[in-house]
Amino acid sequence: MSPTRLSADRWRWLCVGAGVALRVIPWARNPPVWQDEAALVLNVIHLDFADYFGPLIHHQAAPPLFLVMERVALLALGDSEAALRLPVLLLGCVSLLLFSSLARRALDPVPAAVAVGLFAVSDRLIWHAAEVKPYAGDALVAVLVAWVYVRTRPWSLAARCGLWTIVLPVLVWFSYPACFVAGGLLLGLLPDAVRGGWAGWLAYVGAGLAMAGAFAALALGPAHAQRDAALSDYWVGQLADWHHPLRVPVWAVAATLDVDRYALLPLGQLLLPLAMVGAIKMGRADGRLLTVVLAPAGLALVAALLGRYPYGGGRVNVFLAPGYILLVAAGMGPAWTWLSARARPAVLVLVALLVIPLGQALFRTAVPWQRPDFREPVAFVLGPDGAGDSISGDHWELLYYSRHQPDRYFPLAEITRRNPRRVWVLTGTDPGVPEAVLSQVPPDWQKVESRTFAGTVAVLMERRP
Repeated sequence: MSPTRLSADRWRWLCVGAGVALRVIPWARNPPVWQDEAALVLNVIHLDFADYFGPLIHHQAAPPLFLVMERVALLALGDSEAALRLPVLLLGCVSLLLFSSLARRALDPVPAAVAVGLFAVSDRLIWHAAEVKPYAGDALVAVLVAWVYVRTRPWSLAARCGLWTIVLPVLVWFSYPACFVAGGLLLGLLPDAVRGGWAGWLAYVGAGLAMAGAFAALALGPAHAQRDAALSDYWVGQLADWHHPLRVPVWAVAATLDVDRYALLPLGQLLLPLAMVGAIKMGRADGRLLTVVLAPAGLALVAALLGRYPYGGGRVNVFLAPGYILLVAAGMGPAWTWLSARARPAVLVLVALLVIPLGQALFRTAVPWQRPDFREPVAFVLGPDGAGDSISGDHWELLYYSRHQPDRYFPLAEITRRNPRRVWVLTGTDPGVPEAVLSQVPPDWQKVESRTFAGTVAVLMERRP
């Protein structure tokens, strides 16, 4: 092994170690659950295995096998934040390890180390590995499919398709965007199937039918049951607006840039030219691998054009981050060589763009995202200082943190019907929010005192004499 390759491999493993640490740190901090996370956790707690294949509560949508995994963790480890986040943390770390192996096989040594470094410090990949949401699983599926594709290239087409006939249906039920990843894989295998004779073609068709059948059952079953007007309204901005067709091409470009930004915050979209160079380089070396890596983004965009799946800089598209990072790293070598010969100062700009995600990750490790903390005020009210008072508010976090004393909590709209002696109204501290929430309290109640916590406020209300 040459010294250069040895050095690059050492850097790659150093990046893996740093990436694991960056994922463990936010998990170990055990921050309070945030709104959507709490809503999904409540499904894990209050529903049983069979219920995950039907409609969920609190306007949530999640793949059934992901919920099954979380339910197993709950039964084995308890319902604490750390216990429920542990499986997702493991998914994030496994995806990093598999991506390291994928990069080593798909790229030259130095670009492979760069790719692993970018994956390790991606702010969103770190964030999603420390929350009870399925997005770390989505990223893992994208990495796993590309990794298995590369590892099984020496196999016969029939053997590869036989494996995917078993694996793809499971992945589709574990991750909603796995259908795009599976579609990219099948497109990558298509040239071999065309030239593979009847045995290979039949195996390919079998894999495609297995995936299509699993997807159809998912789409007509759990996914259909989980469709929700509130969710649809939330994602409408990331769907093509065919009421203004001339704007659709502009939207598609802007959404793609936002996908790239989300992959490598805060300026990931500026690395798109590098990814385009990487796509050309990879296409010349291995066009089938390029299809497997790049086609999921195209399929997601088509789904957004059809109004079926959101596309843009959001968590539901984080599964596209591994492919984008791989292409950025693949383009680094040619860009470095070209710039070094013609515009050396531009090399510094290139280095800066590659280093900025590291700065973002280090900053967010030192200064975490602030979440409204409902854990502490609920513990205060439910503790001895709460004097048996009730809790009210319209945040799903309150349902989670009062889960062991559910009779002490009720939604704000039920204050008149419940008619408690005293009630603590809990809400966020954003400007105007406490006043807006308290305005919903009937006028025959008066404010007694208030306590401010990290991003939340608790106001004690008492009925007027």
